[in-house]
Amino acid sequence: EGEKEEKPEGEKEETEKKVAAKDKLSIQEEEIEKGSVPVSVYFKFLLFGFKTCLAFPLLLAIIVAAQISYIMIMWWLALWARESKSDQDDTYNIWIYAIIIAAAYILAYLRAYSLGLGLILSAKKLHNSALESV
Repeated sequence: EGEKEEKPEGEKEETEKKVAAKDKLSIQEEEIEKGSVPVSVYFKFLLFGFKTCLAFPLLLAIIVAAQISYIMIMWWLALWARESKSDQDDTYNIWIYAIIIAAAYILAYLRAYSLGLGLILSAKKLHNSALESV
């Protein structure tokens, strides 16, 4: 009762060929397109997450300010090193250096957070819109 009937060898091979042929038909080759992505597509992607065009100049300002603060750290050290020995011991130089470093850390955090958040929101909205279109 629990045993299956064995098919004859010829019938078994024919069934396997039909299954293999059906599998070949169901697997389609992917189409490959070559070319470049227009810049407008990148802007549309960024607008998904940043929502307004006003966010771009603000983000650019944060990026530029962070870079300037990194440069100012080295500039201040070079300026400080050129002073005379008695002027180098002044706490004024240390305070200015500490303020520049604090500004650099704050700006680096703002840059990373705003850029990361915007790109995550862009990817999330793009993913959701792709799912809705299917």
